[in-house]
Amino acid sequence: INARLDAVSEVLHSESSVFGQIENHLRKLPDIERGLCSIYHKKCSTQEFFLIVKTLYHLQSEFQALIPAVNS
Repeated sequence: INARLDAVSEVLHSESSVFGQIENHLRKLPDIERGLCSIYHKKCSTQEFFLIVKTLYHLQSEFQALIPAVNS
């Protein structure tokens, strides 16, 4: 638990540009948790389903682009 708290604290208090970029990407996203729940319970519209799938695809490509910066 302490290692997890330390990791969260490091992210929250970091001056790293990588964390800033991640934060900027996450702020622009729709509510993925709500969307996934409505998909799971089969209560989403076609438009909402498409939006969540598109968002997840976009996130994957954005995070792939950040991997070299995180590893350095």
